[in-house]
Amino acid sequence: MLKDKKVAIIGVGRMGRILLDSFIQDGIVRKENLAGSNSRKERADYIGKKYGIKTYTNNKELVIGEDIIIIAVEPILVRDVLCEIKEIVHKKQLIISIAAGVKTSSIEDILDKNIPVIRALPTPLAQINESITVIFAGKYVDKYNLKIATNIFKTIGLVEIIKREELMNPITALSCIPAYVYTIVDSLIEGVTREGLPKELAKKIVIQNIYGATKMVLKTDRDPVLLIEPMVTPGGVTEEGLKKIKEENIKKTFIEVISSTTKKCKELS
Repeated sequence: MLKDKKVAIIGVGRMGRILLDSFIQDGIVRKENLAGSNSRKERADYIGKKYGIKTYTNNKELVIGEDIIIIAVEPILVRDVLCEIKEIVHKKQLIISIAAGVKTSSIEDILDKNIPVIRALPTPLAQINESITVIFAGKYVDKYNLKIATNIFKTIGLVEIIKREELMNPITALSCIPAYVYTIVDSLIEGVTREGLPKELAKKIVIQNIYGATKMVLKTDRDPVLLIEPMVTPGGVTEEGLKKIKEENIKKTFIEVISSTTKKCKELS
């Protein structure tokens, strides 16, 4: 489906490079059909040399003759990019935006053409192919466009499609989860090293337990609360730890974190 498609990535930064790596490693797009842009010439030249693809600093030149255009710039730059290419793009092209907080309707309004626009939200875990990318289709998108987008993001992990774009706000809030997990990992390691455990061993034990716990949730498909119960012995260690978590109201803190970050997403969109 994608091998003969010409794919252009506007803004080959961190996520753009991750997508390029995935396309090339998986072989889903021919290297000669890939192109990218960067506003800095030295950076564009470096990317072109590294990946063996055509690179540009001029986005107008980049999008001519392309089938799929992936917008991978910072949200604040999306309007400028769209204004730059609006006279060139046409309805036979597919535009995929991975700019957080930018609505499909906003892109459609700026382009002022019946161009299919898909909004996608990959997570930072895309760099190890463990993303879960959520997709929303704009009003001019058909099933074929949606299938193309799905195949693109399957190269970096799981894909989910939603029908209501407002759900992108809480989903964006959830994309911060890796940062929260890293904080938990760091805190547990610090806590146990204070009790005398060597740091490398502490790190290994903490990470394996978190990995195993998340895998248990996936494999059993049970409510996480039900998985806690068999671990709790009256007067035991787990009960003591959970008691402290309850005293500090950590569950409430995480609920409020999601509420706060969802609100922030609404403000930015």
